[in-house]
Amino acid sequence: MTLLYKFVFLIILLGLLAGCDAIFGANQQTLDIETPIVTEVGLPSRPETLADIQELLQSDGEDCQLPCFWGFRLGHSTEEEVFEFLQPQAIGSNEPELIYYFPDGLVQDSIFWLGFSVQDNLLSRTIVVIDNPSEWLPDDTLQLQYLLSTLPPVTEVYLSINITTQRAFLTFAYDQGILARYVFDLHMEGPSTQEAEFSFCTLLSANAIIRLELRDADAQSLLEGYGILDESVQDTVWTIDRMTGMSVEEFVSQVIDNPDGCVDIYSYQELSEMGYGGF
Repeated sequence: MTLLYKFVFLIILLGLLAGCDAIFGANQQTLDIETPIVTEVGLPSRPETLADIQELLQSDGEDCQLPCFWGFRLGHSTEEEVFEFLQPQAIGSNEPELIYYFPDGLVQDSIFWLGFSVQDNLLSRTIVVIDNPSEWLPDDTLQLQYLLSTLPPVTEVYLSINITTQRAFLTFAYDQGILARYVFDLHMEGPSTQEAEFSFCTLLSANAIIRLELRDADAQSLLEGYGILDESVQDTVWTIDRMTGMSVEEFVSQVIDNPDGCVDIYSYQELSEMGYGGF
């Protein structure tokens, strides 16, 4: 091969190599741009005091919004991480329960209860129960107004009342995997029960219990799993529009815009004529 041919061959080879580098570099840049960034949230230590619980409730932010709770993510957090957090103790031959409650050892008097379920070594369900929230729940955490204003639009809202216990039970279901129940004091005004006008206020001071169930399921599945759609309760648990005459959007707007306000329910006579059987 003559010196001229060798020179031409070398020029062509260098051009091909440069083209390959350019293509590879462009592809690499494309891959880098399209690769999503996953924010990892560190899991907390087991809370030992009420102040610890309050701090954890305030720490959930943009990086851990419901159904993520305290850094625990459905289908992502492992059974080992749950065990490390709870530090459960086995009783006899029974498997240790994946439950935390405070005060520890006083289940009946607990004001905070947290339970986990795992499947195939991954977190499949989280349940949070808060009792007497008006006594200790920090602001802007899980109050009804805060929940409704920070989460996506709620899919389903159900309401039932119990005049014996004088409680109103609100159940919210989200397609994002969130089922929330809020229990409020029920107000009855009138000379007798049969002539009573019903209402409840959404103030934190009137909120007796908050319960959250977090699962990888849509609103319909969550309601079915909780028994809200069972035939046995169809005459006692009604949609919010059927109990109050307000649409879901109107109800949510009223709660958010009037945090100190109250919600009127149809009267005893009206509900009786409509077939309500929860008295």
